[in-house]
Amino acid sequence: MKRSSSKKVLKAVLATSVAFSMTFATGCIGSILSFITDLLGNDSESKKQSAFIDSIGGVSETYTGAVSEQTYDSAAIAAQAFVEEEVVGDADFDIANVESKGSLTNDQVSALNLTADIMEGMTGVEMLEVEYIKDEGTSYMSAAPETLNKTKKVTVYVIKYESRFKYYSPAPITGNTITKSYYDSIFNAEMYKNCTYKVSMEMDMDASVSYEGETQKITMSMGTSQLIKYSENKIYMEQTISYKMSGMGENMVEDETICAYMEMVEDDIVCYIKEGGSTEWYETNLSTIGFYDLEELTPFYDQYLDYSYFTKTDYGFEISNENAKRFINETLSDSLGEIGVGDMIDMFDIDMFAKYYVSQGVLSGMREDISMKMDMSEDGAKMKMTADIVAEMSCTNYGTTIVTKPFAE
Repeated sequence: MKRSSSKKVLKAVLATSVAFSMTFATGCIGSILSFITDLLGNDSESKKQSAFIDSIGGVSETYTGAVSEQTYDSAAIAAQAFVEEEVVGDADFDIANVESKGSLTNDQVSALNLTADIMEGMTGVEMLEVEYIKDEGTSYMSAAPETLNKTKKVTVYVIKYESRFKYYSPAPITGNTITKSYYDSIFNAEMYKNCTYKVSMEMDMDASVSYEGETQKITMSMGTSQLIKYSENKIYMEQTISYKMSGMGENMVEDETICAYMEMVEDDIVCYIKEGGSTEWYETNLSTIGFYDLEELTPFYDQYLDYSYFTKTDYGFEISNENAKRFINETLSDSLGEIGVGDMIDMFDIDMFAKYYVSQGVLSGMREDISMKMDMSEDGAKMKMTADIVAEMSCTNYGTTIVTKPFAE
């Protein structure tokens, strides 16, 4: 590898790291821990989680279950629809077998805790077992890629209403994959209309390339914080970005703070901003602060992913280590491909973990940690990189957040 080539590779490593950090900072879900098993069991993580849960007002669920909007001609067809619409996500699948386990007794129906509106007109509940084969793609994170197609079984409850059938999607059980109905329920747009949203992200990265006795190094740290308050027809935002980089003959230090106030006046969005240490507010376009419509400012914007990534927990849900590899392959490969280094993902030692917290039945918090390493040799050149990223997002003060204009006319 020539010297110019090694420098090019080092820049690609830097670009890859920035892509990872920005992906996680701006909304692509993911979080990676090097030794996740140990981390989950230690006191430090337990205390951090408890403190975070306290900061969002505790965790609590309101979802009790839902029936399909569509009706079906038979219980078997309804059961297959449940798998397609509530279980497999975006993956391809084939139904291998559908078997009826019979009608539920009155006691078994009572145990489902069906609401009155679901039971209205109900004539019975049938339990079915559906066996299906899910195509989960290919694992590219190992030396020998393997197909991840698996045969799985799921129990489905189908409610009969005279001459029609609907499937029932119960509350997910801890340890199981969550359903689409549950996932949709936690993105409560009405709750997000009046709340306080906070985001923070910190990244530290070290990289080096050695060739013919010469070593070039890059160190970089980056941090972002954002506070957004939402009230009726009003939004207030504070955003700070800090960035430091040294290496390859360059030193960069940036620190920028911007405040914005937006409100709806008749049918138009009026935006004012204040930059740095200035006390002056001036009117401008929303695009000046990097947004093009108010939807981009809503809590957890762009967080909606394939629900089948997530496993139910007692605090909400998480991306399991098994699904982490699928997430990286399907999501981050696309992001890195956009900057021309998508093929570098296989060079990293990556494990992934992310936690999502539900409070008052609404997605109210996320905690994410990333640790990635690369150590490789090619054509006499050695390249090493480590990067750590920590991110948190929280949504609180539902219904009590007040936004006032921060300046006098």
